[in-house]
Amino acid sequence: MIQVHDFRGGIHPPENKKQSSVQPIRALPLPDVLILPLQQHIGQSARCKVAAGDTVLKGQLIAEAPSLISAGVHAPTSGEIIAIEARAIAHPSGLLDTCIVLKPDGKDTWRDRHPIEDPLQAAPELLRNRIRESGICGLGGAGFPTDVKLSPRHKPIDTLILNAAECEPYITADDRLLQERAEEVIKGLEILSHIVRPHRILIGIEDNKPEAIAALRNAIPGNRMEVIVVPTKYPSGGEKQLIQLLTGKEVPQGGLRRYRCFVSERRHRCSRLSRGLPRRAADQSNHDRDWRGRQIPRQLRSAAWHPGQYCPEPDGARFRPTAPPDHGRSDDGLYAT
Repeated sequence: MIQVHDFRGGIHPPENKKQSSVQPIRALPLPDVLILPLQQHIGQSARCKVAAGDTVLKGQLIAEAPSLISAGVHAPTSGEIIAIEARAIAHPSGLLDTCIVLKPDGKDTWRDRHPIEDPLQAAPELLRNRIRESGICGLGGAGFPTDVKLSPRHKPIDTLILNAAECEPYITADDRLLQERAEEVIKGLEILSHIVRPHRILIGIEDNKPEAIAALRNAIPGNRMEVIVVPTKYPSGGEKQLIQLLTGKEVPQGGLRRYRCFVSERRHRCSRLSRGLPRRAADQSNHDRDWRGRQIPRQLRSAAWHPGQYCPEPDGARFRPTAPPDHGRSDDGLYAT
């Protein structure tokens, strides 16, 4: 039994999670236009590989990573590149940045794919390369490339931590994903474990998610992984805070990169790995919401009227309908800008 520790400070804001935690994940339809920023991650912007007038297929690499700390951008669906230009990005500052503008053809046609049939039998280096090719990044503030995080250079990994705490008010993406797709998340966690070869695997989750906790425990094969329930407190979901809660060890200031006996991963990356690697493409859907809009569509106005989890089929894009629905909402309550 793992002892749950504590960290200094923390607050208990109103959770406001019931508005969406009881709603199932729903799919958003393809929009008329997709706007794909080249800077969706920390580090260098992706380098554009297409031109206006090109036709692309779903999953096709349309911007490549120019350096180690970067990530590629893939076409979320099939269609035509109609512009490459500066557009307002989903950021509080309203800054402009270079974006690829894609007009979907409605066919949603995939490019050729060559899946890894059994990721758990593949070489870790092959899996890291495939993750890099897929452009998988975190959905937090940094948008850190996952392949870099899975390449420890010094210490062996003692503990692999799956961060399912989700301590922020209103946000229930972790909760719903784990309730509905726990087996998928656990399969992704097994792939991560195969890559970094940790001594132990811990899953940290706050005690205000009983359904997700039960789903996780039912999905875990054997006894190699352990679900650790921690008290609900903000910011328990912070990487350093969760490490301290689960292990009692405090990561020194500025020492996260070199303090590499721990690897902390979010549940959304496990889900995407489980879907993406066997299919030779990054998972093209994700229902998480990042206020910077770096990896996923943001400013879903429907959330104001219909709280819930929306899973956009195209990933890494910003929606813009050709004509605003009546009173800012469509018949089904979905409207995004």
